[in-house]
Amino acid sequence: MNIWPLTITTICLFVTNVQGRDEILELEARKGKAEEIVKESELRDLGWGNSASSLTMRLKNSQGEESVRELKVKTLEIDNDGDKNLIIFERPADIKGTAFLSYSHATIPDQQWIYLPSIKRVKRISTTNKSGPFVGSEFAFEDISSFEIEKYSYQYQYDETINNIECFVIEYKPRYEYSGYKRLMVWIDKKEYRNQKTDFYDRKNSLLKTLVYSDY
Repeated sequence: MNIWPLTITTICLFVTNVQGRDEILELEARKGKAEEIVKESELRDLGWGNSASSLTMRLKNSQGEESVRELKVKTLEIDNDGDKNLIIFERPADIKGTAFLSYSHATIPDQQWIYLPSIKRVKRISTTNKSGPFVGSEFAFEDISSFEIEKYSYQYQYDETINNIECFVIEYKPRYEYSGYKRLMVWIDKKEYRNQKTDFYDRKNSLLKTLVYSDY
């Protein structure tokens, strides 16, 4: 009996199993590292209580035409759950008085409502349609909710320096089945653990938009 084919097959299976085990261990290590980074980032953003701000939103179309919107934002930090957020538009006149209320949650769908003064109605945003544009901007309704760790799974990708800032690059995958995103790539700086950049990929895994943070 020729045992060589059997021996070679056994060795190949052994090598394949070892490689498969090593890949699993590497994935678990990347997942663990990513979770530690994200938890540290979240920890450094706790305890602020509440905030109020005035913002200017500038929208530009492909022809370079610009429209400006002014709004006020009030946010209330909630322990052991997502934050509560109120946005009221003050300019221009055609959307003045439009208000948006968001109750974010960690493990259940966010609750969101928008008041439209033109028809004097409050409309609840469907939990299955939060990928729609927020008042004509590039933001989606799901972007206007607070970040909660439980909303995503994570995997460390690599380190990269952007704008002279050393960053971890982490892949976020939404757990929510109706999310408009397949994944997010997030750059978190190594010094302060703050987001520096986010790439959003649509359900077809194509780059949809990029959010850049500056002037912290």
